[in-house]
Amino acid sequence: MNNKVLAGTVLTSAIILSAFSNTTPAHALEKTISHTVYTIEQEMDSVINGPEQLPHESLADAAEIGESRDIHNLTFTLKKVTAAQETDASQPEDVVTLYYTVKNTSDTPYYAGQSATIYYNGKTADAYALASDKSATIKPGETAEVSQSFRLNSSIGQFEVEIGPLFDLNGQKALYKVSRHE
Repeated sequence: MNNKVLAGTVLTSAIILSAFSNTTPAHALEKTISHTVYTIEQEMDSVINGPEQLPHESLADAAEIGESRDIHNLTFTLKKVTAAQETDASQPEDVVTLYYTVKNTSDTPYYAGQSATIYYNGKTADAYALASDKSATIKPGETAEVSQSFRLNSSIGQFEVEIGPLFDLNGQKALYKVSRHE
């Protein structure tokens, strides 16, 4: 928005507000500027943080850690979620690692290891590559354990983990509700 247009809008709003209320033009201008700054901050938060991110599946259908979900000839099982510091003390405290298995019951190989997403407070956690993260190409009829790490503030107690096929036009995923402080 052009600065002159914004200034004109703020000044006009202040004049109208003071005319229809029992406030001085200076007080009305202060109130209008404060509201305008708040609105701009909200818009900037939306631009910076992006739109709210939510899992594809309903939380009512969320599985527990250790439960399996079958999706298109693949079986996903979230085995555990650990703080990366538990296995390597040199890692930052805000890194968590997901350990899950993928069983391939199809007749073609499947690549697994980068198909998870963590959701928390309407946002997605950023992936964080660790040398210990594992991925695998799984032959038909075989199962592999893979791991994937994310940055997730240690104060976040509950979050959702979504795992599914890398390329799935239907978007079907296995959803797990995780409580870090159990």
